[in-house]
Amino acid sequence: MAKENNSHHHAEAKRKRLIWILCVSGFCILSYILGAWQTNTLPSSSSEVFSRKACAETKTQSKLSTSSEDEDESLSSSSSLSSSSSSEPVELDFESHHKLELKQKNQTIKYFEPCDMSLSEYTPCEDRERGRRFDRNMMKYRERHCPSKDELLYCLIPPPPNYKIPFKWPQSRDYAWYDNIPHKELSIEKAIQNWIQVEGERFRFPGGGTGFPRGADAYIDDISRLIPLTDGAIRTAIDTGCGVASFGAYLLKRDIVAMSFAPRDTHEAQVQFALERGVPAVIGIMGSIRLPYPARAFDLAHCSRCLIPWFQNDGLYLTEVDRVLRPGGYWILSGPPINWKKHWKGWERTQEDLKQEQDSIENAARSLCWKKVASFGAYLLKRDIVAMSFAPRDTHEAQVQFALERGVPAVIGIMGSIRLPYPARAFDLAHCSRCLIPWFQNDGLYLTEVDRVLRPGGYWILSGPPINWKKHWKGWERTQEDLKQEQDSIENAARSLCWKKVTEKGDFSIWQKPINHIACKKLKRAHKSPPICTKAVQPDFAWYKELESCVTPLPEANSPDEFAGGALEDWPDRAFAVPPRIIQGTIPEINAEKFKEDNEVWKERIAYYKQILPELSRGRFRNIMDMNAYLGGFAAAIVKYPSWVMNVVPVDAEKQTLGAIYERGFIGTYQDWCEAFSTYPRTYDLIHAGGLFSMYENRCDVTLILLEMDRILRPEGTVVFRDTVEMLTKIQSITNGMKWTSRIMDHEKGPFIPEKILLAVKSYWTGPSA
Repeated sequence: MAKENNSHHHAEAKRKRLIWILCVSGFCILSYILGAWQTNTLPSSSSEVFSRKACAETKTQSKLSTSSEDEDESLSSSSSLSSSSSSEPVELDFESHHKLELKQKNQTIKYFEPCDMSLSEYTPCEDRERGRRFDRNMMKYRERHCPSKDELLYCLIPPPPNYKIPFKWPQSRDYAWYDNIPHKELSIEKAIQNWIQVEGERFRFPGGGTGFPRGADAYIDDISRLIPLTDGAIRTAIDTGCGVASFGAYLLKRDIVAMSFAPRDTHEAQVQFALERGVPAVIGIMGSIRLPYPARAFDLAHCSRCLIPWFQNDGLYLTEVDRVLRPGGYWILSGPPINWKKHWKGWERTQEDLKQEQDSIENAARSLCWKKVASFGAYLLKRDIVAMSFAPRDTHEAQVQFALERGVPAVIGIMGSIRLPYPARAFDLAHCSRCLIPWFQNDGLYLTEVDRVLRPGGYWILSGPPINWKKHWKGWERTQEDLKQEQDSIENAARSLCWKKVTEKGDFSIWQKPINHIACKKLKRAHKSPPICTKAVQPDFAWYKELESCVTPLPEANSPDEFAGGALEDWPDRAFAVPPRIIQGTIPEINAEKFKEDNEVWKERIAYYKQILPELSRGRFRNIMDMNAYLGGFAAAIVKYPSWVMNVVPVDAEKQTLGAIYERGFIGTYQDWCEAFSTYPRTYDLIHAGGLFSMYENRCDVTLILLEMDRILRPEGTVVFRDTVEMLTKIQSITNGMKWTSRIMDHEKGPFIPEKILLAVKSYWTGPSA
């Protein structure tokens, strides 16, 4: 009996313990669900994201502002960024829940002072004073030369007084505020050529140029009668010596995106004008190193009076063009020496000189196995062709800056001694209109670089001297003999690359890169200079890589009609088709399935971003940069928005994917984020940085990366960071001293994902008046 009683008490105790455990567990689960629901509550307006925590907001704002006026500007900036009735997630509060905050409270915020107003247009790696220390051979002094540790600046680059938010696209293609780029030099020096006009407090871009007497739009119409610009076959173009990137701006009308590049030049900030217009552009030059693009990146290359000595150095620069052109890509050359018989008097060069130059270019093109088929950046956008425009840091006052101010893609760059920062076979078209690149020098070395970045079948367009030199030679102030020699040299360089001359009509010539090297290998038995590169020369490697006088080999083809490396879909199908580099397995561990998964991930992310940034789909952000682009999923997901994306693949990335991004019909560049980017201050509206700071935290000071982001970001611009909570709180503590407001938010999949999002807004402020 006692035994039964003990058994009963034991069962009763177990039952009570079980009920107690269930009650406690239920209470914990209920509390957890309630807390998660409260965290994900959607506020009534997007401005509530920046005002939910009143005490914390007041404390932060008082520190960020040096006066009540500055505080009002900062707050209005935040609310104007996302003033909408649409719902969006609230910011996350780590003050009472995250252990790192205990340490954070004891840290004092470091406030960064504005730099001197003389640095308002500072481009760290294209500084003219520093460049004078370097060799002038092959334009090395105008290439990238970044500051040493003791030259680094820990201050904020000030906007000019009275800075205004740029016009929205497409109005920005034709107008920019004078106060944003206060340089009238171009309107005076280039008045006859109709580059730019001053109308009150605005600049107007009539679409003219040295090589576009009837305007870039009419110029492109002439080209489209000779090569296909409207059927989607040509999508990416590179414009060498772009000026203010009118060529790239009007190509967008034909759904062609052009990478415009120009050096930091004597006209001052051509690239800055391009970016101000909303046109893609970078600072760059054809010198002694490769262009920073992968092999076979472009469908078309263009040069209109770009001043590149194509015929020099055994056609070295043409060889570089050949590297970046895709099989079947086009090279368009206008200006001297093209049509020299008509223009030689106007160019003030002798007929003999112009003929020799054209013959040299023809020979260089033939040596590359090219076949001769027959204002150029902002008007390409009009045709849905996106052009990467590049030009050096100039003395005509911010040509590249004008391009970017107009919303046209552009970078500061030069063809000197190193490769362009693009992969091989990146562009469908390359263009040079009076770009002043000596194509004929160094045995056509610069044409060889154009060849590297042109896709098989891509085009190179050249206008300006020496093209049509017989007509313009007097106006160009060169002898006929000089212009003829230059044109002969360019012709020879193009032939040496196996290019075919498609046509020479009026003031421009067009060459086409072969779709494969089956016939070129046979031709090289007779024309051995330049030789085909060995396999040891990596065609996609283009970060501070010196130019080499050899033809970049195309992938093997089985028949004369097969496109080397794989044929591309026409645009717009190209954006979401699996890139040939992925199909052929040339990017380790990335296959078609992972590519499609990445596209789905970005669809979900953009849907979430539209909640926290409603202006993303409304045209508020024209110039966008993805600092760690991976496969270009961000650019693809917003392809229908009135924006363009500079897809940056860090040289430190585990997988080099820039070639695949170009095969999708987008543009981008290589970059080491421990150095400054080749652009002017205040040229991007939105910057995306996913996982970037975890990649670089042990390589260089993240503060310098954030200061560089502040330099290139426009006032009231936005940054989206994605990283770990620890890294985001570190970033936030730094940006609090940079006149930024920011909030940490949940991952799009909810609060249980370790990766979080930091949304930051740069406050509006300007430098003092003189």
